[in-house]
Amino acid sequence: VIGSPSDVDELIEELDEAPRFIALLDDRENVERQRPTLERAAALVERTGTPPLGLGIVIENALRTNGAEAHVREQPALEFVTVSRAGRLALREALAAAPSAAPLLIVGEDGAGKRTLARSAHAWARRSGACVEIEIQGSLFAEIAAAVERVDPAGTVILAGVDALVPESQKWLADRIAAGGALARVVSTARPAIREKVQSGGFSRDLFFRLSPLIVDLPPLRARKDDIALLAHLFLRRAAERFAISPKRFSREALSVLRAWPFPDNASELEAVVVRALTSSSQSTMTPRDLGLPLAGSKPDDPETLAYTVERDRALRAFERAYVERVLSHAGGNVSQAARLAGMDPANMRRLVRRVKGTA
Repeated sequence: VIGSPSDVDELIEELDEAPRFIALLDDRENVERQRPTLERAAALVERTGTPPLGLGIVIENALRTNGAEAHVREQPALEFVTVSRAGRLALREALAAAPSAAPLLIVGEDGAGKRTLARSAHAWARRSGACVEIEIQGSLFAEIAAAVERVDPAGTVILAGVDALVPESQKWLADRIAAGGALARVVSTARPAIREKVQSGGFSRDLFFRLSPLIVDLPPLRARKDDIALLAHLFLRRAAERFAISPKRFSREALSVLRAWPFPDNASELEAVVVRALTSSSQSTMTPRDLGLPLAGSKPDDPETLAYTVERDRALRAFERAYVERVLSHAGGNVSQAARLAGMDPANMRRLVRRVKGTA
């Protein structure tokens, strides 16, 4: 939900790829003029069975109009929002896996949105039970076991950071999943390094494969550049409501700086930058200086930031990271098998993996 049509215009200009579907509805306009657009949106949702994976922007309160409202609201609200090609692929895979009772593993860097994607999969599955999250890091074995058993079998248990499980907990969880019975649908999240831990013996191979009959690799935000403007606007609106601050907007230069920043800590870092800018800026339009990033003082047409070779190398590194993570996922972490899937010489694949690790 974007606050005003001007926000929408700026957001669309920031997208490299034109969205497949946009619904621009504003309750300040004539309701009868809105209705045909809303009805077309509802018909599309009803016919496809899934919401468009492009960008659907609905201005506040537009769905209060009657007519097609019921059809639109039949679709569950998803927390995970994306307009990027890589993000849409991850979302599509997660939603395809949602109806299954088989465990699902979501792999991605810290702050990339793994939990948000897991909650979206639960919502899409329409399970009658609740969705309960368990933070693995810092939890004792007894606490984890008790929490898993308490979750309604008709619901979902999200094991956040499952790669942090100690050996005792790993064995118990593998045995518990194998035993079946009254157990909630298990959705786990883990960092990409879990595959290395499996290969080195630091994480149970048995548990890894029991957790990952269904697996989704979520690319980092630097590989989903088109999501940055969308998420920045959503974080801005959320923060303004939370801190009771009058709505503000980003200048075009500020959005350009956000897109150029690599965000090593992903969406978590982006949200922190947005909150800092919102709370520190005294103007209604936030500029690069308000972001507090090293690039904030650079002009958007700085030759160093727009040079073809710089942008090409940055895009290539992002592609290689995302590709290696994905092909290793399908190969179960086996580099030789990954080389066969990629049609590469194993030695070249090993060099690529080492290069990606060195630039991660």
